[in-house]
Amino acid sequence: MLRKIASKVAQSASFFSKTRTPIPLVLDSFKLKRRPFVAVDRDGVKLRLDPGRGDSFTFFEILIRRDYLRDGIALGPGDTVVDIGANLGAFSVIAARVVGPTGRVVAFEPSPDAFERLAENVALNGLDNVEAVPEAVGGEAGSAQLLVHGKSAYNSLFDAVDGRSSAHERTVSVTVRTLEQALDARGIGRVDLLKLDCEGAEYGILGSLPPGLARRIKQVAMETHEIPGHSAGELTDRLRALGFDVQPTYPLVAFNREFRPAERATVP
Repeated sequence: MLRKIASKVAQSASFFSKTRTPIPLVLDSFKLKRRPFVAVDRDGVKLRLDPGRGDSFTFFEILIRRDYLRDGIALGPGDTVVDIGANLGAFSVIAARVVGPTGRVVAFEPSPDAFERLAENVALNGLDNVEAVPEAVGGEAGSAQLLVHGKSAYNSLFDAVDGRSSAHERTVSVTVRTLEQALDARGIGRVDLLKLDCEGAEYGILGSLPPGLARRIKQVAMETHEIPGHSAGELTDRLRALGFDVQPTYPLVAFNREFRPAERATVP
């Protein structure tokens, strides 16, 4: 309990020091906000957030803590980013700012509600270099039932993720593509950063990834999740077998051995 309180205090302090909208963010983190609001970081990146859904923590971990842009991950102007599990668009928006108008972000989000918020946040920031795709990416192409939770970060194709019970509100039928299909359909050659936060779908995505396609991916940043029959160690082993050097950080990051570190740009 004390650790949780300390974490909340530290998070609240960061809202005051690193955002332009600390009050609504702090209120929401303590479940005291009642209406949607727009949060703005110190660089002017905006996100429309809904109260009571964990959105303020998403803002904290991605825009303030920069979870997917640390531990050696390098991104620069002109790069291509693929965001699988884009949710409300926090990472897509910040990545689009980093890669600039000559770069490209392709964001996959199968939940209709989350996709609507993703599109809204892209428009809110006036970004023309983000393509939002209302599809899931998985190990097999077809259709599947997405379990939709009150907290959109928990939406998943799987009943049990990280030991959580399947307390979803409803299910929706979604289209699923393999990563190879998703990239080929959009003419994506090299992927400078593949970001994954897809609540268990990462096992199928990496398990079905052809070695030839893996060689086109420079870097991976991903959250790992436990689902029945699978554990995070499989993902590390698979990435190494595909030619990546893996750092067991959180999020996990991996770098393709075929790309020299000197080729990497830096994140501003």
